[in-house]
Amino acid sequence: MSTATSVRRNARRIVTASAAAAVVAVSLTTLPSSEAAATDFAATISAMGTGANEVVWSMAATNTTAYAVGGFTTIDGVAADGIASYDIATSTWSSMGTFDVTPELIRASPSGDLYAGGAFSSANSAPFSKSIAVWDGATWDGLGDANQVLDGQVYAMAFGPDGSLYIGGTFASTSGAIGLNYVAKWTGSAWQPLGTGVNARVRSIAVDSQDNVYVAGDFTQAGSTMVSSIAKWNGSTWSGLGSGFAATANIDIATDSHDNLYIVGDFASVGGVTANKAAKWNGSAWSALGGGLANGIPFDLVIDTADQVYVAGSFTSAKTSADSIVAGTNSFARWNGATWQGMSTVFNGGGARTVAIGGPYGTVFAGGDMTSTNPASSTLNYLAQVQPGPTISSITPSRVAPDGGTPFSVNGAALKGAYIAITIGGVVPANDASVSQAQFTAETPAHAAGEVTVSFSTAAGTDTATMTFVDPPTFTSISPEAGPTDGGTLVTITGTGFTDATSVEIGGTAATGLTIVSDTQLTVVTPAHVADLSDVKVISDFGDVTQFNAYRFALAPTIITVSPSSGSSLGGTAVTIEGANFTGATEVQFGTTPGTLLTVVSDTQLTVVSPAGTGTDRGITVTGPGGSTTTAGAWDYISAATAPRNLKQTAKAKGAMTFTWSAPTSAGGGTISGYTVQYRKHGASTWKTKSTLQTGRSVTLSRLRDGVSYDIRVAAQNGQVGAYASLTATTPALPAAPTRASAKVRGKVVTMKWTKAVVQSGSTRTANLIACTKGSVKKKTGRLSAGATTGSITLGKGTWSCRVFAYTEAGHGPGSTAKSVKVT
Repeated sequence: MSTATSVRRNARRIVTASAAAAVVAVSLTTLPSSEAAATDFAATISAMGTGANEVVWSMAATNTTAYAVGGFTTIDGVAADGIASYDIATSTWSSMGTFDVTPELIRASPSGDLYAGGAFSSANSAPFSKSIAVWDGATWDGLGDANQVLDGQVYAMAFGPDGSLYIGGTFASTSGAIGLNYVAKWTGSAWQPLGTGVNARVRSIAVDSQDNVYVAGDFTQAGSTMVSSIAKWNGSTWSGLGSGFAATANIDIATDSHDNLYIVGDFASVGGVTANKAAKWNGSAWSALGGGLANGIPFDLVIDTADQVYVAGSFTSAKTSADSIVAGTNSFARWNGATWQGMSTVFNGGGARTVAIGGPYGTVFAGGDMTSTNPASSTLNYLAQVQPGPTISSITPSRVAPDGGTPFSVNGAALKGAYIAITIGGVVPANDASVSQAQFTAETPAHAAGEVTVSFSTAAGTDTATMTFVDPPTFTSISPEAGPTDGGTLVTITGTGFTDATSVEIGGTAATGLTIVSDTQLTVVTPAHVADLSDVKVISDFGDVTQFNAYRFALAPTIITVSPSSGSSLGGTAVTIEGANFTGATEVQFGTTPGTLLTVVSDTQLTVVSPAGTGTDRGITVTGPGGSTTTAGAWDYISAATAPRNLKQTAKAKGAMTFTWSAPTSAGGGTISGYTVQYRKHGASTWKTKSTLQTGRSVTLSRLRDGVSYDIRVAAQNGQVGAYASLTATTPALPAAPTRASAKVRGKVVTMKWTKAVVQSGSTRTANLIACTKGSVKKKTGRLSAGATTGSITLGKGTWSCRVFAYTEAGHGPGSTAKSVKVT
């Protein structure tokens, strides 16, 4: 090892860290009154032995061991050349060989393999160990052969879901002329490029559960894509993450279990979002972590198994908003997914610069230039360990049956300790076991249905979550209650306890397309089944419920007869349909138009009222739960008949008129059943009906007023009233008296002459008559012709008074002036 080179390298890191510490020291002991009350994520900060004699700048940890890299030469009294391991169980430090230049970083893979990276030329003088080396448990080795030596520094390391090693730095290629361009993957035997890489230094790297690789650094191009300091490799293509951020010398990134990417560093915004040194990428957009970090630089972050983010750096505080400081977050803070958290005990004399999580209890290990704690002033000397209280991220399953005995797991972080206490609704569960610091298992106790509190405690603290004990489902209704035997009907089932339904059976056959709408409603698609009345069974993780005879698999309707088979185009015809499988019928269509007032009389008969329509040979379709059946040409619409022909007045008398007519030209496709006859005084607004179904083609209107004009109309009926034929006619009136009457006597014969009486329009003079009286004796002629103006009557002896009367259809009018005659 070249001592001079190593010392210069360490000195650079020490000066940088010390300068930042000077900023931190301003507010270590006095916190502004505007700071929010701290929510402690850990009770105490503990030393790791007696610490180191100089700054620590990188740490890693496994379940059994913590590792430190820095400018120290001794650690807990053990000589160590800037790199050492810490046995967590025994709390003892051990040296780990020598490097010609102390590594920049150290990382442990999920399987426990340990790698160191930096600007060194060799590790323990092992061949091919330039810039990166692997620890075999006793010594450092290089990776691969002479063709795999990198030509630049390793700044960053991360591991894929299968444990594959990815690195980033200033290297462009290998000694074997493999072009890498600042980022690479170790295949187990060789370095592999990621496409064409990026165009400048990679400072940090992270890999998500889908093996997507994220890099951050000084570059402006990834592959052929222009980016701003951050990019993603999906296995075949490079892409940017929004508009990225301005390049900075201090940046660190990591992914959580949900593949969110977290980034901390010396930036004010990322992707156009004000973020103040801390942000999250959710796969499509950037967001700030609260109000970010203030007055300094975050150097390192690590994410625990509950997806909580621990950050170390030279910052003085974390903020929930631009103006709200979280107490106890000086150089070391935790983001719990919703807010920043700190500790009431903080670092003194400097701050944390690197952070790692490991050990059986999910311990957080921190390194930096801090020397003690505040308050309490416990000596740390650049190294510390913090035991967070337990965090419950989820309970699986969180909904369980009330009868108990259900295995469940509490998932999160720091769920293991020398002391563990767990209760469910105040009851200690059976068969509890701490699987790891990320998982605790047990079996539920019996408990009444409802939500209860799960309390989990270790010596470091307590966290709570909820578990719900769920009763079996109940059944209220199914709609529709019937459907075709070939299945495919979407049905809605109502009841309770459907949140955890896993399947539905109808008639013993599984339905498909289960959709949980709410705890009280679900939908499924019915299976095919023979025609019968079937049980419906809802199955859930917490029991089953069966409703007997709840759903009917039905055959399609069958139509045998339709009576009548025709009806008015105006609709309204009562129709009876005979057939089969009519139970539950929902609609009858005449052509394509639904009928009304559908009544299912029995499984073999229904009645319906026809709608309005036109045309003949219309199909009738009956739709029921078993499907639809159409009988073609089963229905004819009858249109209105044309107006009757030859409507005329054929007779009239006092207060009466008689009319006749001929049948209409068209009966509208139906049969004329009679005629409607209406009349009114001429010009009146209201018609009077003489007959609604006059079977003959003549009618006499009586009790009319003499000499009055009337409107008369007649329409044929074929199930509906057709077009009207109409005319206006006037009733006859009594005539006036004949005028200029005179009388002459010749013997016993009296001859009278007169001028014809005037008759009213609409009346006809029908006769004349001479009438004579002598005392009580009366004598008259027979009816004389309507046009007569003279006539004779034979009288007995005596003096007679004679007059002439005129007649119309209404009778006779007043007599003429009386003439006195003497017969001798």
